[in-house]
Amino acid sequence: MSSNMRERIVALIDMDCFYCQVETRINPELKGKPLAVVQYNKWRGGGIIAVNYEARACGVTRSMRGDEAKAKCPDINLVHVPSINEKADISKYRDAGKEVINVICQFSSAVQRASVDEAFLDLTEAVDKRMNGNTQVSVEHLMSTHVVGFESKLEDKEQGRTESVKEWLSAASSSNNEHDKRLVVASKMLEEMRAAILSQTGFTCSAGIAHNKILSKLICGLHKPNQQTVLPISRIAFLYETLPVKKVRHLGGKLGDVLVEKLGITYMCELEKFSEAELCQKFEQKNGQWLYNIARGIDHEQVESRLIPKSIGCCKRFPGKTSLKTKQEIEHWVNELASEVSLRLEKDNEENCRRPRNLVVQWSAEIGASNSKTGFLSHYDQESIAKDAMMLLSKSIAMDNNNLKVPCQFLGINVGRFTEEPNKANSIAKFFKASSKDIPMNRPHEPAERQKIGEPSQKLEEKKGKISSFFLQYAKNKDQSKPPEKVKPEQKTEKIEAVDEDPEIADEEEINSYVSSQDASSEASCPQCGAAVTLLKMSEHLDHHIAQELHKQLNQASAVHTAQPSSSVVAVNVNKKRKYTKSNNENTNSKKTRSIQSFFTQK
Repeated sequence: MSSNMRERIVALIDMDCFYCQVETRINPELKGKPLAVVQYNKWRGGGIIAVNYEARACGVTRSMRGDEAKAKCPDINLVHVPSINEKADISKYRDAGKEVINVICQFSSAVQRASVDEAFLDLTEAVDKRMNGNTQVSVEHLMSTHVVGFESKLEDKEQGRTESVKEWLSAASSSNNEHDKRLVVASKMLEEMRAAILSQTGFTCSAGIAHNKILSKLICGLHKPNQQTVLPISRIAFLYETLPVKKVRHLGGKLGDVLVEKLGITYMCELEKFSEAELCQKFEQKNGQWLYNIARGIDHEQVESRLIPKSIGCCKRFPGKTSLKTKQEIEHWVNELASEVSLRLEKDNEENCRRPRNLVVQWSAEIGASNSKTGFLSHYDQESIAKDAMMLLSKSIAMDNNNLKVPCQFLGINVGRFTEEPNKANSIAKFFKASSKDIPMNRPHEPAERQKIGEPSQKLEEKKGKISSFFLQYAKNKDQSKPPEKVKPEQKTEKIEAVDEDPEIADEEEINSYVSSQDASSEASCPQCGAAVTLLKMSEHLDHHIAQELHKQLNQASAVHTAQPSSSVVAVNVNKKRKYTKSNNENTNSKKTRSIQSFFTQK
């Protein structure tokens, strides 16, 4: 194992029966009583999504319905998840999860939130700082710690745990293995972190401490609740002796099934006997190398410093008779899912100032398997998300006279590929921001006090490239009860402008100063596509067209820069901006490219 693998200290924090703990904090009378959290669907008591340990002791499991749980444990308390738009609303659990993350961040800067109730931590740097301070660790510091491979046969479990930890501490202090000493320090840190989580939020959690994410997750569940487990590198073989292959992350699905079938193995310890060449031959290069490494406890996946999710989505199952059979039913639930996604996107944008670019719809004719289709996402309101999702689904789901040929049992909407959202006042201008060395930031022709856009002047009307000119045109036409005329694309242009051109663009404050004085529901035709758009959304709508045109121009400019110089094109250096003009002998019927400014030229 490489030295950098030995140096890493990775932990997983996993909240104990988290939904149940949140409900208990809301209603303290539930503490110590059998409790299960059930979904909004009340058929047969609702589907159980969380069970506390008191209920588990009575035989209640997550696979049961509420009525089954009542029959098994008459004293059980069933708490229903609130619902919005016929969907479960788990906002209070997400918010509680954020509280936990805030505490974890007090101990480590490398935190990756894996789910509502789980987070990975890379404690390597934090442990280094602790070890520089000559930290002393004793059994009293590790009151809920278990160590894999140091098992006691004593009947008293707590006494046996204490003796095992003592043995481990003694072995680590006399060992030449630096990683063992680092694990000891990390164990004390996790004890302190978990105590802080309990103190500041009221929630208990369990932890796994190892040298990579896969192993820390594997051992986290060995001792629960409110406990933590440590895996020394020398005890990986001990863990693998009884660890089923399909318990390992990434091996619980098809790859695990194929692995067990092809190799005829059951436990992870059996995988080590296969060479890397054999595994690559049977499972291709990438999978083969990964299998070879994980069989030896090696995995190189890093802990990403990420406190916010990569994607936002929601889904719903429709088992048995509840399956969706018509286009109308699909449309209804797509609208419900889109509504939830839109609300969460709005909140996410306020908190994290980002917007997604991709839309993914998922569907399935059977529970457990799903198909997906991905598209571009440009608008974030419920109606637009639903419309785009239906467009993707209509291309993929077989229908006959608005009836699904195969009923749908699963439907989901997910958005991702987030990018930071720039300051809205500068969002359009940033598309065309030139180098500060080339173009001064202040416009030389701009007056000290700008003319209000609601009171157009002769000079302002002449600025053909500005978004504001659209609103001026609208204001004039509104008085005449006529919508602004649709701009026709220019048929020809005598030059190809490089993308560092800086067209005159009105600040969004100017536009909003006019819009705010108008009826919020007033609509106008988009000068590019002709669609009817409300004034409040016109700036965003035009911004989208600019982005599309900019993308085209970027591609064209790239093609021009990479192409070999020809006799028909002459480069002209004007104010440090590169422009290309046609030579006299150019064929006049050659293809022309319009500039971005043509978008907003009013005819």
